[in-house]
Amino acid sequence: MIKSQRTITPHQKHRENLRKTALAGGLSSFEDHNLLELLLFNVIPRRNTNKLSHKLLDRFGGIEKLLNADISEAVLVKESGEHTVMFLNILGSVCKKYYSDCINGQTNRTNFLSVDDARNYLYDLLKEEEKSVVAIVTLDAMHSIKTQRIYKKDGKTFEEMLSDATKDILSDYSAFAFIAFTHPNGILAPSKDELDFSFEIRKALLSVGIKLTEIMIISGVDRRFLSETKIFPEIFFSGQTRP
Repeated sequence: MIKSQRTITPHQKHRENLRKTALAGGLSSFEDHNLLELLLFNVIPRRNTNKLSHKLLDRFGGIEKLLNADISEAVLVKESGEHTVMFLNILGSVCKKYYSDCINGQTNRTNFLSVDDARNYLYDLLKEEEKSVVAIVTLDAMHSIKTQRIYKKDGKTFEEMLSDATKDILSDYSAFAFIAFTHPNGILAPSKDELDFSFEIRKALLSVGIKLTEIMIISGVDRRFLSETKIFPEIFFSGQTRP
């Protein structure tokens, strides 16, 4: 007796094509609903996930807000289900942990050879940042990264961020420091709060022998180096041993 071949449905073919596209070209070309649809394959093995992806994104306004959504609210979306909502909630927590480890953990990056090398590193780190943040990178005497921290405002004042930064970096026995502020609004001039933050953090750095080497303003493809302006050049260290 000849066994009948299992028919591949259009939906199964769509899933397979989506997976192949992701493996071949990555996710950069995916729209949010395609990305979410792909993720939902892991918890919804047979049902069409396209419609649910659109419903969830319409309800919460984007991937970031969805992954940060309260479980009790997300489960109210028709056809989502507790299992699916729990998966997305855990995925959001994993993403936060990964981001925190990448940004705030120490790195094995090789030595910087110049100030421009360190500037470019900071620029690459923050050029796609869509929120206003403060980043501080300190180097040891051999010009390797000692500490790397990014502070998001999230309702905090600059005084609170300064307190956090001081606690984080002053015990690491660094030699040099680079600071960067992101400006999603496109303005490359530092605010008064940023200037005050810079002066105060410089005092704290100098108290333990860390020399402030650069302050950058980063806004998308644009950047500005305050050490090259006349805003406050006297605060920057420019000795022969800087990277």
